[in-house]
Amino acid sequence: MATRRVSRIPQNTAIIIAVATLVVGFIIGRITAPKPASDATPATVAAAKGATTAARSATSGKAYQEAALDLDPSPSKGAADAPVVIYEVSDFECPFCSRVNKTVDQVAAAYPNDVKIVFKHRPLPFHKKARLASIASMAAARQGHFWKYHDVLFANQKKLDRASLIGFAKGIPGMDMAAFEKDLDDPKLALKVDNDDAAAQAVGATGTPAFYVNGVKLSGAKPFSDFKTEIDKQLAKAKTLAKAKVPRAQIARRLTAQAGGTAAQFIKYIIDESPAPKPKQAAKRTPPKEDTKTVWKVPVDVTTEHIKGPKHAQVTIVEFSDFECPFCTRVGPTYEKIMTEYKGKVRKIFKHTPLPFHKNAPLAHAASLAAGEQGKFWEMHKLLFANQKKLKRADLEGYAAQAGVKDMAKFKAALDNGTFKAQIDADIELGKKVGARGTPNAYINGRQLKGAKGYADFKKIIDEEIAKTDKMLEGGTTVADLYDALVGKGKQIIPPPPLDPKAHNITIGSSPTKGIKGAPIRIVEWSDFQCPYCARVGPGLKQLVAKYPKQVSVTFKQYPLSFHKQAFKAAEASLAAAAQGKFWEMHDILFQNMKALHEDKLLVYAQQLGLDMEKFKADLTGGTYAAQVRAEMKEGSAIGVRGTPSIYVNGRKYQAQGRTLDAYEKVLSKELGLKAAK
Repeated sequence: MATRRVSRIPQNTAIIIAVATLVVGFIIGRITAPKPASDATPATVAAAKGATTAARSATSGKAYQEAALDLDPSPSKGAADAPVVIYEVSDFECPFCSRVNKTVDQVAAAYPNDVKIVFKHRPLPFHKKARLASIASMAAARQGHFWKYHDVLFANQKKLDRASLIGFAKGIPGMDMAAFEKDLDDPKLALKVDNDDAAAQAVGATGTPAFYVNGVKLSGAKPFSDFKTEIDKQLAKAKTLAKAKVPRAQIARRLTAQAGGTAAQFIKYIIDESPAPKPKQAAKRTPPKEDTKTVWKVPVDVTTEHIKGPKHAQVTIVEFSDFECPFCTRVGPTYEKIMTEYKGKVRKIFKHTPLPFHKNAPLAHAASLAAGEQGKFWEMHKLLFANQKKLKRADLEGYAAQAGVKDMAKFKAALDNGTFKAQIDADIELGKKVGARGTPNAYINGRQLKGAKGYADFKKIIDEEIAKTDKMLEGGTTVADLYDALVGKGKQIIPPPPLDPKAHNITIGSSPTKGIKGAPIRIVEWSDFQCPYCARVGPGLKQLVAKYPKQVSVTFKQYPLSFHKQAFKAAEASLAAAAQGKFWEMHDILFQNMKALHEDKLLVYAQQLGLDMEKFKADLTGGTYAAQVRAEMKEGSAIGVRGTPSIYVNGRKYQAQGRTLDAYEKVLSKELGLKAAK
């Protein structure tokens, strides 16, 4: 019987073969493992969780060194193949992100088949609870409940501690709480949030909210109209690509690649979710110490002010505030505690400072004064701060009735007639004189405390002021005279006159002019088509000429700044359009597209205006109007123009801060006799 020999593999060789087999298996697994889809459904998340991943640390520092990340998909809503994709960069603790939610819903409803919205996390470092809230939202996303949970978080921004996050999850039908709580501690979800955050910073989203419409950035809580404008532009481009047989599912990516700027980084980090570079740590700077020692001259009139506490007191707190400001709301409990702890020794006086970007605030402040006229100021004050997101006219009338205002006809008439506008304007002007920039600002016996400070900050100054005034009272000063004695010689900022007294001789020549050239009030604006501040000036001037066509003219002068590389050629393009009678139309297009002013785009804009393209192109490439641009720059420099926008009225430099129709009217009516037509 033959004996069969069995060959033995040496031990070292066997180990090498085993390791090789594992490596090959790992590579095949990475190639064939399913990539997470863009919509965070339970099925796609489960597939993503099962994919083979490289070993990695959950700490942010090491995670960013990975060659690839296996992340949970970003939550999205809308058609999967939509030609327009909006990436929303947001923070659950940011009040402005909360406000824009309705607008985002409006966009989704208006474009159900053409727009997809994708959510990206950017928990800001000073929002201490935002990161955990983001992780919790992704835990909800794993079970297909992201958007419901998202709405709950934004509705409860002040309650984002761990216990509350778990409580919110319990309130969502169908949520598996055991899985939710386990996922809340999953380092993979923390990595997802951190990479979103780093990616957002890599493409320039320094704050929240930020939106990218096929890569085109819209910063802040923009209105629906701004979204619609950009979406419609993208849909028009999408039609062109569709005609060229580009598959619908590829259109958004193709358009994003054409967005310019950081498009390449955007696709890499935001869309493809490649590991984003670790954000650079800003150099630590010691913030300047807040000056709470300087005494500002903040006059009050006890016969007209709405005072909480005694009519006269050892300590007077004057609060400059805005009913639509979320930070002003936060300081409310501190004031309540102060008035309780220092009862009889502290009085509080409210000054009206509606900020220009809070559109409902001016009427809300007028409503508080109209209620105050009937003895219900503080009741109305409380209701307005409790309902900051509902400050329309009908809301205000409802709060007035709720506050106990008896004569509603008188209340309504005060709002209709602008009865308290002058008082509100006077408070705003006083705020400027005492350095109250932004809200809230408190002045404790004239000593400024900025922002929504806590009780301890107030207490320190109040105690110092009580000690000081105790001595003054012992020395014979009456309590009624204390405040004037303390602030009477305080500091005030004296603003420059709204129009510089010196007048310059400015030639209008062939410079584009809106309105009649012989108007008694001649405004000349030196501007730059790449300057964002210049873009904000235009609407107010346009409204001014429209309202006072026989009294006001506006002339545009070119002043392209050297660091705006495309501004000079854009200035030439505007004058080339002016030669064909289309300056103001080109002016508007250039400001609307200030981030896309390279020469081929200028030709596109000219074509959109129906210009003679042969002549326009010849003027643009031949530098026909370059000399005029330089001449206008030289003229501006000669009279003191150093930046843009610079505005001169009848040769006098406009030095007031306001750039709105209302601001121009105030200055021009007072300085130059501007009068509305009867």
